[in-house]
Amino acid sequence: MAVPPPCGGGTGFVQSNVTQNKFYCVPDMHANYFDASVECVSKTVTNFMGSLVSIDNVFENGDITALLRTLSNTPLQFFIGLHYEGAKRGWEWTNGDKQNYTNWSAGYPVLDKEANCVTLIKTTGTWANTYCDDNRVLTFICEMIYTGS
Repeated sequence: MAVPPPCGGGTGFVQSNVTQNKFYCVPDMHANYFDASVECVSKTVTNFMGSLVSIDNVFENGDITALLRTLSNTPLQFFIGLHYEGAKRGWEWTNGDKQNYTNWSAGYPVLDKEANCVTLIKTTGTWANTYCDDNRVLTFICEMIYTGS
C-alpha cells in the first residue's frame, strides 16, 4: 500500500490500528469547522481521499482517542467530521457516509439549531456538538482513506 502525503506539520499521517486503509493526522493548525473540512479535503491525492475523520465503530473511536492522548500541548477538543444536516438527513459525516455509530458525552447532543458540528474530547473519547461558526476555532483530525488497489 502507498503512503499518504505529508500532513502539514502536527502528527504526520499515522495508520489506523483498526482499519487498514485509514490514516489519521492532526495538522499543526486551528480552524473553524468549515475551514478544517476544506484543509482535510485539500490533502486528497491519487489513491487517497482526504476528509475530516469519520468514526465507524467503538474500536476506531478508541484508536483515535489513544492517538490524541499521545499529543502534548493540544487542546481538549478536536473537530471530527460529523455534522447535522437537518431533520430530513440527520447526522452525516463530511465524506458523505451516514452516521451509524456515536459516542456522545452525557447530555449531548444538545438541542440547539446552531450547534451542528461535533468535537471529540480527548480525555474521555466522547463527543459533543458545538457551533460551527467562525468564532469557534479548534484543532481537528483529518483522515486519508486509501482508495487504490
